[in-house]
Amino acid sequence: MTLKINFIRDIVTYKYVVYSDIISHLGGLKSAIMPVFGIITPLVMLAFLYSIASILQESYTFQYLDELQKTVKLFFQYLTIENKEKITIEKNFATKVTTYERIHELNGTVR
Repeated sequence: MTLKINFIRDIVTYKYVVYSDIISHLGGLKSAIMPVFGIITPLVMLAFLYSIASILQESYTFQYLDELQKTVKLFFQYLTIENKEKITIEKNFATKVTTYERIHELNGTVR
C-alpha cells in the first residue's frame, strides 16, 4: 500500500465580501467604541465649558470694573454738581427772601 501524497497541492478558499459585511463590521466597531465615547464626551464638554466660563468671567470682570469706575466717577461728579447747585439755590433763595423782606420794609407793609 503506497500513499500518493502531493505536498504541492494548495487549498484555496475564496471569501466574498459585500457591502453589508463591511457595514456590519463597522457597526460592531461602533458598538465597541460608543460606550467609551459616551463616558468621555460629557467630561470633555464640561471641561470645555468650564474653561470658556472662566475666560468670559475674566473678560467681563475687567469690563465690569471699568464701568464701575466710570459710574462712581460720574456719581461723585453729580454729587458735587448737585451740592454746588443746592448752595447756589440756597444763596439765591436767601437773597430773594431778604430782598422781598427789604421791599416790604421800604413800602412800609410788614408781614
